Amino acid sequence: LTIDTIKVSIEDNDSPGIEISPTTLELAEGDKPKKYSIKLKSQPTSDVVVQIANDAQVSVDKENLSFTSSNWNLPQTVTVTAVDDSEIEATPHFSVIKHNFTSSDTYYNELKTDNISISIADNDTPGIVINPKLFTLTEGQTVKYTIELKSQPTSDIKINLTHNEQIEANPKTITFTKENWKTPQEVIVTAVDDSEVEEKSIETVITHQLETEEPNYKELKLEDVKVTVNDNDSPGVTISLFSLKVAEGGETSEYTVQLNSKPTSDVNIEIVKDAQLSVDKESLLFTTENWKEPQTVIVTAVDDPAIESNPHLGTITHKVKSEDKNYNEFKLNNTVVSITDNDAAGVKIEPITLKVAEGGATGEYSVQLTAQPASNVEIKMVIDKQVKLDKDKLSFSKSNWNIPQKVQVKAVDDTITEGIHNSTIKHTASGQGYENVSIEDVSVEIEDNENSEYVDNMDGTVKDISTNLVWMKCSQGQKWSGAETNTCTGNAITYQVCEGGTCETEDAAKACSSLNEAGGFAGKTNWRLPSKEELNTLVLCSSGPEKKDLESKCNPGSSTPTIDKTTFPNSIIGFYRTSSSESGSNTSYIYFGLGYAGSSLKTDKLYVRCVSK
Repeated sequence: LTIDTIKVSIEDNDSPGIEISPTTLELAEGDKPKKYSIKLKSQPTSDVVVQIANDAQVSVDKENLSFTSSNWNLPQTVTVTAVDDSEIEATPHFSVIKHNFTSSDTYYNELKTDNISISIADNDTPGIVINPKLFTLTEGQTVKYTIELKSQPTSDIKINLTHNEQIEANPKTITFTKENWKTPQEVIVTAVDDSEVEEKSIETVITHQLETEEPNYKELKLEDVKVTVNDNDSPGVTISLFSLKVAEGGETSEYTVQLNSKPTSDVNIEIVKDAQLSVDKESLLFTTENWKEPQTVIVTAVDDPAIESNPHLGTITHKVKSEDKNYNEFKLNNTVVSITDNDAAGVKIEPITLKVAEGGATGEYSVQLTAQPASNVEIKMVIDKQVKLDKDKLSFSKSNWNIPQKVQVKAVDDTITEGIHNSTIKHTASGQGYENVSIEDVSVEIEDNENSEYVDNMDGTVKDISTNLVWMKCSQGQKWSGAETNTCTGNAITYQVCEGGTCETEDAAKACSSLNEAGGFAGKTNWRLPSKEELNTLVLCSSGPEKKDLESKCNPGSSTPTIDKTTFPNSIIGFYRTSSSESGSNTSYIYFGLGYAGSSLKTDKLYVRCVSK
């Protein structure tokens, strides 16, 4: 009898594609980034690589995404940040992120998909800053001012300077380009020292005419620089420089003082400096004989221990006294001194290594500042649960900044067997000038006082001292909570042995070996299923027997699970699979309800605890 074959046509309801959410973003230069996510619409037959192609307006946190047959439906996030450039652009201006697909799966290779459309708010504004805009000069004196742009121009910006014959400004033309726009350009202004007797004060201006095709700058109006010129063809005092630069503990500077005309009697000029400066002389004396000769004042920065702004300013004033009424109480401009500070904020820790013992020896280290703060500074100590301190913070003021303060260190006497272990004491600083100071850690070596079969490595593993085996603290499926709480959370998972058949679970051996393929756990890459002899060494019978063979059970009344519950927290009262084979299709297990060995089918679902050497 011949039976016809029935052909069945199956219509697939899966189609290749990609889901992007959202497809539009709004960003602002200098503002927080935003995110979008990507996932595939269907399971690919091979890996799909999505290249993230962005333009110069934005940056992304990853160049490509990889989707596999296992993670294809899990959204992957891309973080997008607007590039904070200096160029003036439209608000908003726009950017596009494209996605290029590469895969051996022909449905996904070179797949076309939506772009991410991005609108960006610009934070750059046009502007020209002139500083300062007001000077008073005596004929023959020179001063400087600067001109700078607020944002990058798209074409050259030329500024032409004009003034009358009372002053000389150089250069006459300043040009800013796309390359040099960030650099302030100086204009040197000199009061023309003529021989004419003029009004005591003549006011004049330097005007600035803008010449550019740059649309954002073209219509800007520039401020004038106002200059008052004092005539020197009459009684007066000439100071060579009104701005100086010095450095604490280093560079000095000097300026000269002289009279402009012969006095009728002695002229005494008192040099009055503030607390930031010292000078080589307190006063200058000009007579009818030496009035033409310039006298030099040497200026030195006071090398104090205080942390100050860099640079900070000092001021020198001059008080003129004379019987000559033309010179008596003659008003002079102050000399402003720019001072480079040599005091850097820092914290000195010593020693930076300590040895302590649980229930025994303690340690001590000292903390002090390396420079005087402008206000109170607080040093906070950050510790883990391995040590205790006699204080959690230190306070330093302007008066006690250089006095070492002691910190007492004591080991926490816990019940965990750890052997010689380590702790790190970290420090943070707050207070003006100290916010970003890097402070050394103190490394503490701790001697343990516990005596146990196991050493807790505090990394999710424990070492059996008698067998030298390293065990997972948690059953597979559970998660180690970290050194802070050092426990196991979540639910343990059961596994079958998958040999030549279909499993409902992951293969038990694979549950351990997959840790190695993923880069290892706790620095080890040789995790495996234990043998029944190895797993039996973990059995703990609280009611005996102390030394238990594979066949015997724990005595009645033994605590369950029959394992050290401190070392292996939240362990399961259940059957744990081993790598040992039995006859037929059976493998060995250890039952941590009664603490004995037995055998079960490979298809049975049992718990797993991984072991390593």
